[in-house]
Amino acid sequence: MSEPIATIAIPVEPTLETAPVYTPPTEPEAKKTTSASKPFKVRFSLSTKVLVSVLLILLATIIFLNYSTISILVQDKKNQTFQVQALESEVVSQNFANILHNAFENTRSFLAAIDPNKAPTEEKLQELQYALKNQNDILALQFVFWDFKTQFAKTFVKGTKASAYDSISPPHNALKESLNNILKDGVFIANYPRPDEESLLVVGLADLKLKNHPSGMPIALAFLSKASVASKKANSEVVIANTEGEILFNTSAEFKNINADPLFNFAVSSPLSSGVREFSIGENEYFGSFSRLGYGLVILSRTPWDKAMKGALYLAEKLILLGCMALAVAALFSLFFSKTLTLNLNRIFKATK
Repeated sequence: MSEPIATIAIPVEPTLETAPVYTPPTEPEAKKTTSASKPFKVRFSLSTKVLVSVLLILLATIIFLNYSTISILVQDKKNQTFQVQALESEVVSQNFANILHNAFENTRSFLAAIDPNKAPTEEKLQELQYALKNQNDILALQFVFWDFKTQFAKTFVKGTKASAYDSISPPHNALKESLNNILKDGVFIANYPRPDEESLLVVGLADLKLKNHPSGMPIALAFLSKASVASKKANSEVVIANTEGEILFNTSAEFKNINADPLFNFAVSSPLSSGVREFSIGENEYFGSFSRLGYGLVILSRTPWDKAMKGALYLAEKLILLGCMALAVAALFSLFFSKTLTLNLNRIFKATK
């Protein structure tokens, strides 16, 4: 018989099971964000949205209408000012041309009446005085001989409208400076200053056929009052100058250095006989017009921009004020009616929650 197999029992130590760790359920991702990281949202009520929308629409409409109206108003005023400037310049030019025409007619008659080879008779002198009394613009007439050797004018015959003008002497320096133009055209126009008295305008006509006369070239001179030109001037600032920049007549003390004036430079260089222009001198803006008269003369007329546009600017201010008032009234009405309009909508919205 086989022997029984012996079995050995090996004790096994019991294993300790690890207790499960409690993990709380995870929160939604949106709840993990702290209050500091949450985006800030501004919510407006429906009435506020309606109010803001209406105000923005009204604001855009008022700005557009005001801008369009003011632009049209300013442009229309500019066009009107240019038309008035051109008309005034033309009127001044025509009036001054009439004065010059009258002066040249008298000097031409004076040259024809005086014989340079004979002393004037008493009858001729009386006719001269009678002719001066009938003149409104001419204050004195002189018949002189210009000596080319001495560059001096010798008085041959003279007549004055009043004794206050007996001291008027020939403008020697002005004749000398304008001698080339006199020999070319036979015409002389210059300013005649008088110390402590009103300056005059002297107009001369030379007899070029007798420029080689033994006594000198005969020249008839007419002395004009500038007050006659001023009484017929336009309402704008007016200046009359020759193309060399010498001011013959001036209504404004600001017209001093005419050669630096943009309107004068434009008038001299322009191929047109008249025109209008908007220009500026320093910080001041002007509307200006010019007219070339002939005889080397230029007539300038200008009006300050703020003076010409005063009425348009006044209306523009009133339009802006009216727009602001309309916007304020619209805001009040929108605030009142927006709450009334959205009251039922708010009730329906709350009932659906």
